[in-house]
Amino acid sequence: MMGYVPDDIEVDRSKGNYFVLYDEYYRDYHDVLDALRADLSLEYLKENELKDALWHFTCEIIAGYSVYRNTDRLKEKINEFLSSMLRPLEEYEVLIPILYLDDDDGYFPNKGRTF
Repeated sequence: MMGYVPDDIEVDRSKGNYFVLYDEYYRDYHDVLDALRADLSLEYLKENELKDALWHFTCEIIAGYSVYRNTDRLKEKINEFLSSMLRPLEEYEVLIPILYLDDDDGYFPNKGRTF
């Protein structure tokens, strides 16, 4: 997989403006993308927005490899990435009227009540 390195990421562009992911890096990238897609707190993002955000994050990690070899710094960066995108789930209560509900079998205790 080859992708353009965003302009706001500082890298040596003398050999091109692209990063290439192959083998296990390619599989890892897609595994992470699938996991993010499955996260309910990210369902508000369109597919391209999610891909762009993950690619930007991936490029930041590759460009800053010397910094992010430190696992604590990498964990901080991952948490920063996730917290910038996650939105809390909101619960809603939805009431749906049921027209012509018949209680002939006596399932409802207040017979004759309009629902």
